[in-house]
Amino acid sequence: MRKKITKRSESNYMKYIGICISALACNSAFAYPTLFFWQIFLFLIPIFYYGVYAGSLTFLDGFFWGFIYNTIHFLEFFFLLKKYNSLIVAAGCFFCLVVYSSVYAGGWFCIGTFVSSRHHAQWYKRFIWIMVSWFYFFFIQFYLFWMIGMGDCFANLLLPCAHYPSTLRLLPIVGSTVLVLSVIICAQLLTAALVTKKISFLWGALCFVIPFCVGLMYQYPAASVPQWLHTIGYVAPLANYTGYPLDDAQEINHKIMQFLYEHPHKKIVIMPEEGYPYPLNTVPEAVVIWQQNGLASGVTLLIGAHKVDREKLFNSLYRIDDTNISALYDKSFLVPLYEYIPSPSLNWARKLFLKDKQGFCASDRQQTPIAITDGCVVMPYICSDLYFSTQYKLPNTLLCIVNDGWCYLPEMRHIMYLFARYRAIELRQPCIYIGHHRGLIIASDGSLLDCAL
Repeated sequence: MRKKITKRSESNYMKYIGICISALACNSAFAYPTLFFWQIFLFLIPIFYYGVYAGSLTFLDGFFWGFIYNTIHFLEFFFLLKKYNSLIVAAGCFFCLVVYSSVYAGGWFCIGTFVSSRHHAQWYKRFIWIMVSWFYFFFIQFYLFWMIGMGDCFANLLLPCAHYPSTLRLLPIVGSTVLVLSVIICAQLLTAALVTKKISFLWGALCFVIPFCVGLMYQYPAASVPQWLHTIGYVAPLANYTGYPLDDAQEINHKIMQFLYEHPHKKIVIMPEEGYPYPLNTVPEAVVIWQQNGLASGVTLLIGAHKVDREKLFNSLYRIDDTNISALYDKSFLVPLYEYIPSPSLNWARKLFLKDKQGFCASDRQQTPIAITDGCVVMPYICSDLYFSTQYKLPNTLLCIVNDGWCYLPEMRHIMYLFARYRAIELRQPCIYIGHHRGLIIASDGSLLDCAL
């Protein structure tokens, strides 16, 4: 009896080690894609092994996997809360988020075990675990926070591959669903190969890796790039704002003039979301300072700033040239709790998340392209507009201005950039990515353009 208990304990011990390795491998692929992007093909192997071949996985097993994965995945949220609240409040909210998200991982394991146990055939178990796993990641990506109408877009299994754009050559052709299924099926066949020692499963796994190798095996012609993109310049926002709008406007003007002195061929200057964190339409003196100095030589400025309209606050993008302000765009998809309180029943969270500041209002106007200069047209997206939107108006160059200055972890800033690169590949459109820490021009094939911002 003691031997049976010992064997069972050892089996559970090894199972939890495998689950832990799986969760850590998945996180490492997202956090360090340069070295570990390939782990998206392997992290499911321990789960499929214990789910299909070595007994059943329980709800608690899935909860354990989810707890490890989500603790690392949402760590940035903890630092964001800690920045404005006490350690106890931040830790409590973070713990609730991790537990909530882990419950769905427990459901993933529980449903997989329950449905696969209806039939003893191995092919049936493999098929069920493939489909249940695909549905889990689909649900997490689009519906994790269903109560506020959004998912976790940064849980897309293909994001690590965006670090090497050639691996996603087929994305605009076959779509993300096919490629995600290829990743999951590859892991299932590798598991079968390790367990059965049959070479046929290994060849099958390699077949599902082929869609990611097309870009390596076939040299595609370089993506065509509009010439006007080479006239775009990036000016980083101020490191610290004084709280005095005109003083900060003077500092921004100095940075613009310094940049144009070093890059006289640049005709378009772009600054990121909240590059000027004040309602610009209430500070006309700031616009005059820029027009009479930095923009006097015919340069166009696109800058993220606030706007006040009938006591409503908007997060906006302004186009300013040497004569006027035009082509104003207001952010349409706001991040709940961080930018606004979605329901009066959640007003208690205003102090916790907004620190009693006025929240933003979402634009109800239809999104339209912005003509920067003659022949230079872009479709603007302000941060979460790009990350959480499901409808894109094409064909237009994407202009994505983001505020990645709030990120405590550099890995989070990199994931935000990878998502923009992923979207450029998926939509086959160039993307101008402007953040607080970097400005990049991404070609429609995901390559970075050889023109310094």
